[in-house]
Amino acid sequence: MPSGPARPELLDSELVTRVGLLLEVASSLERRLDANLRGAIGLPVSSHEVLIRLERTPGHRKPLVELGRELAITTGGVTRLIDRLERDGLVRRVRVEGDRRMVYAEITEAGSTLVGASLPAHVADLEAVFAALSAEEQRALDVLLRSLRDRLWSGR
Repeated sequence: MPSGPARPELLDSELVTRVGLLLEVASSLERRLDANLRGAIGLPVSSHEVLIRLERTPGHRKPLVELGRELAITTGGVTRLIDRLERDGLVRRVRVEGDRRMVYAEITEAGSTLVGASLPAHVADLEAVFAALSAEEQRALDVLLRSLRDRLWSGR
């Protein structure tokens, strides 16, 4: 890697700015949702997101590996997160017969109940956040984010 001061034309790159903005938005959104969810149900946003993903999935279970990829956390991070949720009775681990390596997280009835109870306030909070964008802008953002995510995931 070359040494020396950063080149101004690279520092001023629209791409560098765009990524910075995405990181700022993601960080701010995560802090806001985390504070609100901890206050409302005593769970961090990462745990709530796991429960929502499990509740929305047919069969209400996902492989731990898939959860880690979707939430951009390490294998160890997923293990610790699921350990806490399992300890609290909100998920359970399910092993696949014949494949000891494949482990699923499955939402429990208590987890489903908690998600159901938390969703009205959570959705209201999200509506307040995204009220800054028109419905058309929100739909466009959805399309763009999915496209970028899919391209990044296919490059793995």
